[in-house]
Amino acid sequence: MEPVSFLADDPFPPCDGVYLPGGYPELYAAELSEAAILDELAARAADGLPVLGECGGLMTLAESLTTADGDTVEMSGVLPADVEMEDRYQALDHVELTATDRTLTAGRGETLRGHEFHYSTATVASDARFAFSVDRGEGITGSADGLTEHQTLGTYAHVHPESGAFDTFCERL
Repeated sequence: MEPVSFLADDPFPPCDGVYLPGGYPELYAAELSEAAILDELAARAADGLPVLGECGGLMTLAESLTTADGDTVEMSGVLPADVEMEDRYQALDHVELTATDRTLTAGRGETLRGHEFHYSTATVASDARFAFSVDRGEGITGSADGLTEHQTLGTYAHVHPESGAFDTFCERL
């Protein structure tokens, strides 16, 4: 593992995969949208580099992000979604997801557990593909989570370490 700051203009390191664990990209939306590393992330993801983004990571992987002030900025554009910040939380709960197919973090039919807490909504493209059905929680659409494109997976869920999702991700690199 090698930490990288998208805001410090760090170069994109040579790697076998990228994990974006969350955070608050909406607080630095303008700065992030100007970060050269987002373009490199998009190019590497399109070339098949495995990328896993949870919550704020999902937001960074989206096409755009609209802040609470109404400013819309471009993000990496890896996932076909536009994210918008809302005035109040949109999900606060434990989550249970079932993989509808083999993903970066689970095999088909496997269940992952975690939590979600987010103030944003994501509007996805009509042809968007999802990796999980939501058994408990809100996910991205209320019934689906795990937006997927290339070898990239973005979820609102922060999965629990005991779910094995991160181990599976590392094994598949």
